[in-house]
Amino acid sequence: MNPVVFFSRCRPQLSDPINLVRRVRRVFIGYAAWRPGVQPRVGHLRDSVVDLRCSDEEWAALYPSFGKERKQFQQNRNFIRAVEPGAIALVPRPDRGAVYAGRVVAPFELLDDPPWGNDYLQLRREQGLNTDDDVLSHISDVANCCKVDEFREIPFPFVPAWIRRSLLGRSTYGQIHSLPDLGLDPYPVLDRLLQHQEPPPRSWSNETIEIERRLLDGVGPNTFEHLCVALLQLEHPEHVWVHVGGSGDGGVDGIGADENGRVIGLLQCKWAYWGGEVFSGTQPAHVRHVLAALLHDKQVHPRGGIEFWPLSRVLSLVIKHAKSLPLALSLRIRS
Repeated sequence: MNPVVFFSRCRPQLSDPINLVRRVRRVFIGYAAWRPGVQPRVGHLRDSVVDLRCSDEEWAALYPSFGKERKQFQQNRNFIRAVEPGAIALVPRPDRGAVYAGRVVAPFELLDDPPWGNDYLQLRREQGLNTDDDVLSHISDVANCCKVDEFREIPFPFVPAWIRRSLLGRSTYGQIHSLPDLGLDPYPVLDRLLQHQEPPPRSWSNETIEIERRLLDGVGPNTFEHLCVALLQLEHPEHVWVHVGGSGDGGVDGIGADENGRVIGLLQCKWAYWGGEVFSGTQPAHVRHVLAALLHDKQVHPRGGIEFWPLSRVLSLVIKHAKSLPLALSLRIRS
């Protein structure tokens, strides 16, 4: 079994210490588990912060004292205990167009007095962030860490979309899991990138298996929504389809209307669909409901009345309309 692949945003309390992260070659996990009733002291963090790699016996004794935060601390503990030497760490910075990646050379550790603590406080000041409220709280954010050999800058587009989607979600850290049903494993992909083996230039293709791989590698959740709206428009030029995905969309990513402005179709896109209800609320019977998914359980199908577009359907439509799709041009897909 390959070592784990994980990411951490490394943005404690609104800061961006990416230059510090790269210089000291450390990945940070904040949200310290403070020991109840112990007064923190500068240079002695381990006296007041629980080492999440402690023994099961010590953890069982401490766990009840954490109150409502216990679930988060347990999640943090499970995560860092899974990270061992050989793991691949990712620190995403889409605003720089890059993902910084390195190989872990030592497990997570809790430092009493991180040597870069004052540098981090100064960095916060330079970024206009508060350091006066609780210095030790800020120091603890960069004290629980693991070391990597070095950070290599990987262009964001080189990272496959099925990996990128985890980096752009709400989680501040997490593992990148394999997708065995599709034969996708993040470790060999990132291992090649760490060895500076850039993806080979794409040649034009109309091979089904190759196009399926390109869709999974190159199409993220937002792009997938726009793609499906475009496919519906090309399939039904007599209608008008618009993309409406975003906050407050009610779970609808596309709306189709006839020439009189009457709604005739609703689209919902799930980059990954493992079952469950879609299109909440009662909808008129004359409205067509389309659910599209790139990643899905082969045994899962939506309830009756919903038109399901699995990966195979999306793929066939992309090939059919390749001449009219800008995405087909960037993915080098030929009809």
